[in-house]
Amino acid sequence: MVRTQRLRFEAPPPPAECGPEEFFLGIWWPKGDRLAVEFPDGAPYETLTGPNWVLASSRSPISSEPRSLVHRDGRGGIAFRGYIVDPAVHGWCDSRAILDAWWERAPALPNGAFAVARLDDRSGDLELADDLLGVGSLYYRTFGRAVLFATSPRYLRMPGDVLDAVAWRLRLSASTVVGNDSLVEGIHRVPGGSRVRFAPDGTQRTESWIPKDFLGPATVPADRGALDRLESAFARAVERCCALPGLQAVLPLSSGHDSRRILAALLQLGVPFEALTVRMLDRAGRDLDARYAAELSSRYGFPHRAFDLPDVERFAALDRDRRLVMHGESLLHAWILPLCNGLPSRPSMILDGLAGDILGETGFMVASLVRPDTSHQEIRDRLIKDDFETLFRAPFWPSREIAGARVEEWLRTLPAGPAGEWAFLLTRTRREIAAWSQRLIPAGHVPVYPYLDIDYVRVALEIDALAKLHQSLQGRCLEAFHPELAAVPGNRDVPADLPREGADHEEARDLACLHALEADIPASERLSGLLPWSYRALHWTAYRSVSAATRVRWWRNPLLEMLFVQRSARPAWHPTDGASAS
Repeated sequence: MVRTQRLRFEAPPPPAECGPEEFFLGIWWPKGDRLAVEFPDGAPYETLTGPNWVLASSRSPISSEPRSLVHRDGRGGIAFRGYIVDPAVHGWCDSRAILDAWWERAPALPNGAFAVARLDDRSGDLELADDLLGVGSLYYRTFGRAVLFATSPRYLRMPGDVLDAVAWRLRLSASTVVGNDSLVEGIHRVPGGSRVRFAPDGTQRTESWIPKDFLGPATVPADRGALDRLESAFARAVERCCALPGLQAVLPLSSGHDSRRILAALLQLGVPFEALTVRMLDRAGRDLDARYAAELSSRYGFPHRAFDLPDVERFAALDRDRRLVMHGESLLHAWILPLCNGLPSRPSMILDGLAGDILGETGFMVASLVRPDTSHQEIRDRLIKDDFETLFRAPFWPSREIAGARVEEWLRTLPAGPAGEWAFLLTRTRREIAAWSQRLIPAGHVPVYPYLDIDYVRVALEIDALAKLHQSLQGRCLEAFHPELAAVPGNRDVPADLPREGADHEEARDLACLHALEADIPASERLSGLLPWSYRALHWTAYRSVSAATRVRWWRNPLLEMLFVQRSARPAWHPTDGASAS
């Protein structure tokens, strides 16, 4: 008798206020194993089956022809989300182009931002891979000898899952998820620039596809020659993105440097595009982004739309959706959903300025962390706050030594090059900031990242990082090559006489969002095992006071989010009983 393992898939609840959510998922098992996989009939997503695998994905509601993120032919199955620029394909291209790109012309050094699963019917192998930094989100877990994978951990949850206390400690301490953890035990993220292979005999092997000589030492002076190379590499990067087929260009335009350099490149290339801006007020009550985006639109003649934030109640409802889709991994860009819901009704590329400031000004902005000889211990100490033990309560929370050991294990996997720069890019940029465009942009659109073009990353990381502490390469490039754009004020050089337009009400929105979170968490499941009584008292004070909530939100917000994730996440895969004779 050989027991047949049985798994039933039930999609987690979709967001109520935003979407449709974009995802792919799959399950693979070694040939010869007995595994029965059940998907519900009439599901609103695409499913494909192979000899030892099943794939599923969202469908594009805005393409002129039926499109999904999963594909198959006689060679096997491909799940592909994101884009690569050589060959120029994205996840919503037709199946033939995607299958050819990943079977016949799979690049040794893939340039883009993507997650791909290749299920080879000829060898029986499964390969999971992602881009240079691992921005294209791809997670996996095992079930016996089977492997489940998906673009979000919420599509991998199973009954009995528990939170990863070390990952959550680092999430609170470093303000980001560190390394290749998820926030649930047993679910892992594919490392950046890597291929994870599973063979028919059940063995697993992880290999980096980043060449050992990818970067030279970060000693290139930040002189005019470096600016020329940066500008040239960036122009090529934007041009490569704009060559992706069948997409119209959309630029989220703020008053900062990152989106303004993309704007300069689009104008130079003569690419038609539309700019979108969410109108927000700074702490002084001034509208910077929409004001200066509109001024640039008027001056250069490109279409531009501005979106207001919704009222507090509506904002809290959207924020609940955002937290659900993020699965606890990012608190940033809560304001972005009005823009996501206002995207064109045809397939678009969303030109995200991710990593522009990091590569142009360094990430940590601390000299000791961007020296060429920065040690792992210095980075580890930066990511683990000293006061954690005084705030959070054992036995749930692991010790500083346990958390430090996990950080050290991850740091040993960093690519060759400036350790501090890599650490920031692979934590804050990859896991915290990139999450909005990877998770919240509705199905059918493609976020693209010109600053993550492989050639641009190489040029930027070889420039002396210490020099970027004292001068912004972003600002210098704008001044040197696009002086008219640089002359328009923005959030880096706010005019002293800019009038105040009102109150932003950020604190009121934050408080409403936290109240909505608490409504989902029974009192018995709250903070008694996580905080000492004095901090629990602060928590209840913050529930009623905007000023108190503002002071403690750095720990209270992610802590409540942790409880929300545990409470609201629904199992997606359900093992069921069953056996059959072989």
